[in-house]
Amino acid sequence: ISSDFNLQQCQPSFNLSHVPNKSLFVISSWDLDSACEKFCMNISSSPEPVSEDSDDQPENSDDEVDYQDDDLIDISDCDHVRTSPAPSAGKLFPQEFENVEEALRFFVEKYTQKYCTQGNVPPFFMENLKNAMDLARRVNKPIALFLTNTKSVGMNIFCDQVMGNRSVLDTLRANYVLFPYDVTESHHLARLITDLQSANLHDIISIISDFIISLPESFPLLISLTRHNGKFEMTNYCQSSDSSDSTLAKLYGAVEEHRIANRDQEEILRERREREEIRRLQEKEYQESLTADIAKIEKRKQEEEAKRQEEARRQQAMEEESRRMAEESQRQKSLEATLPTEPSPQDPNILHVKFRLPEGKQLLRRFRQVETIQVLVNYLSSQGFPADKFKFFNSDFPKKNVMEKFNMENSFGDAKWPVREQIFVEEI
Repeated sequence: ISSDFNLQQCQPSFNLSHVPNKSLFVISSWDLDSACEKFCMNISSSPEPVSEDSDDQPENSDDEVDYQDDDLIDISDCDHVRTSPAPSAGKLFPQEFENVEEALRFFVEKYTQKYCTQGNVPPFFMENLKNAMDLARRVNKPIALFLTNTKSVGMNIFCDQVMGNRSVLDTLRANYVLFPYDVTESHHLARLITDLQSANLHDIISIISDFIISLPESFPLLISLTRHNGKFEMTNYCQSSDSSDSTLAKLYGAVEEHRIANRDQEEILRERREREEIRRLQEKEYQESLTADIAKIEKRKQEEEAKRQEEARRQQAMEEESRRMAEESQRQKSLEATLPTEPSPQDPNILHVKFRLPEGKQLLRRFRQVETIQVLVNYLSSQGFPADKFKFFNSDFPKKNVMEKFNMENSFGDAKWPVREQIFVEEI
């Protein structure tokens, strides 16, 4: 009905030749605005006008009301009356689908294309009803059951102005599990009813059936389901005629009722979260402690292994040194056994040799003039100073290497060895 509709333009008369249902205009008991609105809705879908002289026109059935002339209004001159637009025929569910998830993906895609031109897409849950209920129990939220019917004239307005309202979207996103379903087709409705029966939501089935039969223009429906004693029940519903403010008020009311009904459950969930957090922290501390202990054990093993290897090397070195010393001692004894006896100081043909050893030590030894220089070298070897590890220098200036200057087979006399000599023993 146009907002500038002027009732004064509607002059009373008996001209109802084009009115398909004259009972709409009985004004003795109906409101005129409502009558005009119903007339416009009927005229938008009425068949071609039938002449009153047609043979097919019934004369006067038992159910037809006998109207008096004063009860009727001629609205043929109501130029400002405009009919309501026809509802959209776009489908929100595929004709056939194997599972609800597939249908809901189709629903969200088509709904977004048609009603979310501003990008305000509702937070639809895209799994089956059972999973939606499980999630609602787990997060302790009510369910918003959003039922659409594309044949309803209220779809465009409600989806655009209510479901597209930022406050409504924020409320649904923060406080609800929003489960959508399209009931335009009867077999889709039957499938929803089966799911509702499986979920023991029999009261919801009755309510939806009443709307489908008696008030199909009330769609879409936004039904709030809150949990009472573990069972979901309807708290309130919003229909196509509700404004965004009215819808918000009902949504907040359902949230508050759910909060009060599940206060104990919230406490249980809070305590469970606290326990889980404590358990998580304990597990974290345990894992950190376990990791540290494992690291310590591993480090200790490495240290023990390194110590064991070092001990083995030291033991091996000691054994090697002991073996070497034993061999050296044996060699020294063997050499010492081959040495001639040291002459007495009273022998006429002797010479004296002082050996200056490493670390400041000294040795004195007498040799016979007839003995070879090799005897001197063997003597030093028997004292632990073998020729392959030490060098022997005489007291000449500059000092000369005995092993290089003298022939070892020559006697001291032949080599003109001094009667008193100093030999410096140096490690190679």
